[in-house]
Formats: sequence, C-alpha cells, structure tokens
Amino acid sequence: MKTPFLGLVLLVNIQLCAQVQPNAVNPLSDGARFNYSLIKGIVTGTAAAMLEENYGFRPTQGQDVRSFGQFVGHLADANYRMCSIVNGQDPPMESGIERSATTKAALTKVLAESFAYCDKTYADMTDAAGKALVKFDAGGEGTRQGPLQVPQLTALAFHVQHAFEHYGNLVTYMRMKKVVPPTSQLRAVRTPVQARVSTTGYKDVSGDWNLVVETPNGPVRATLTIRIDGSSLSADADSERGLVKLAGDLNPTELKLTVFLQTLPVTLIGKPGTDAMAGVADFGGHAAGTWSALRPK
Repeated sequence: MKTPFLGLVLLVNIQLCAQVQPNAVNPLSDGARFNYSLIKGIVTGTAAAMLEENYGFRPTQGQDVRSFGQFVGHLADANYRMCSIVNGQDPPMESGIERSATTKAALTKVLAESFAYCDKTYADMTDAAGKALVKFDAGGEGTRQGPLQVPQLTALAFHVQHAFEHYGNLVTYMRMKKVVPPTSQLRAVRTPVQARVSTTGYKDVSGDWNLVVETPNGPVRATLTIRIDGSSLSADADSERGLVKLAGDLNPTELKLTVFLQTLPVTLIGKPGTDAMAGVADFGGHAAGTWSALRPK
C-alpha cells in the first residue's frame, strides 16, 4: 500500500513555486504559506498562458457556465473576499471584479493585485493567530445554513481549496483550446557544470551529480549541485518539476543532506565519493529508500 504523503517526497510531482522551510514555532502557518504559494503561481500562470481571444470562451453555447475570463475574475473576487474575512473586515470586501472586468489585460492586473492583498494576510499569519475564530461566510461556501465560526487557518485552507477547485475548471478550458496548463509544463533541467575541486580534506563531493532517489512510489531523478564550506554542505536539487534546497554536513566517512518538504524531512545519508556515491533515503521516519549519484559525463 502506498503511503499518501509520498507524493510530496524529494523533487516530486508538483511544480514548486516557492520553498517554505517550516520551523518549530509556526509549522501550520508555514504549511498554509506553502500551499498558497503553489496555487498563486499556478493561477497567475494560467491567466497569462491563455490568449486574449479565448478569455470569452465557455464550453457551452449558453450563459449557464462562466467564461474563462469570468473564472479569473471570480478567483480575484475570492482572494479579496476570503482574505478580508481573515483580516477581520466586517463586512468582508466585495470587489465585483467578475462582473466588471472582461479583457485579459484588465483581469490579469486585478488578479495580481488581489494576490498582493492576500500576500500580507499569509505573511503575517502565525499558528497562534490562526486559532482565532472568524465568521466565515464567503458567498455561502462551506455552508448553506449560514455563516460558520472557524479558525483563521481553516478559512485560509478553504481559500486555497477553492482556488484549486476552479483551476480544475480552467484546465478543461485550456485543453479545449490546446493550451498546456501550468502544472503540465515541464521545464528543462539545466546543463550540469564541471565539478570544482574541494578545498577540504574530504573526498571531492562538490559540483554536479546525476541523482536518482528510489522512493516507494518509484524513482525520482534530478541534477544535484553540492557546495562545501568546511564541513557544512548546501545543495540544489533541480528536476523537471522544480528546484529544492538541501543542507547538511560532511566528514571523511559520511555525507548527509536534508530537505523539508512542507513539514516532512527527507534525509539522504551515504559515503562521500569523487565519481559515484550511494546511500539510504529516509522519509521522515515513515518510509525508507535508497539513492545514488554519478558524475555527469
């Protein structure tokens, strides 16, 4: 049986729009910022990718479903509405963008402005503040019986959920117009560079490696670039799905690199080498795998 969280392991199946390093003080709000950064990049990329001529497109002839542009406006409205609820604005902000803006230029501008409004809401959030209750009534979402009293972090979770839901609508529109959605646009992995000679007394692990991590969900491949500072290591793991940053340490017999994906620590441990390395991969103590790295030819 596959463990559900393993879709989040090293270099995995989402395009990382930002790297959030959780800490012991605010792991929940750090997670909220991570999820928000993902959907912000995805929705912004979606609005930019669709041609101006298709902003009025709807998959049916009638007016019973939103056009592509109306969905963009609806998402901008939702940003203002839901973030203003968390901010304690009473009544919450009613921007009316879906009813007023129609062109791509206007809609992408107001969408960016609405995300900028939410940026501060997420940036200022802490785990302690996130426990405070707010009256959540964002156009009837969440309940048809009237407003609910929910923690601020719950309201932000609904905000992200709502945006992902409508991104699913927009994916269909884009596919019908033969536009590749942002989450299906794989970027090219950069060309590896020549390894540099290590200035430490340890084996030369600096420079670029072709990395393969064997996870319970199958292999993940990336270019791993390692930098040495004394006995400390920093590294970038660059795959077609995004880039993550790792940190660790080195001694004559062991190399260790760790990355946090949301709140999940992924640790690579192995023996240092000059042309090849290998070892074990630990996924937060929940599962284990192996990894190997070879110098690029």
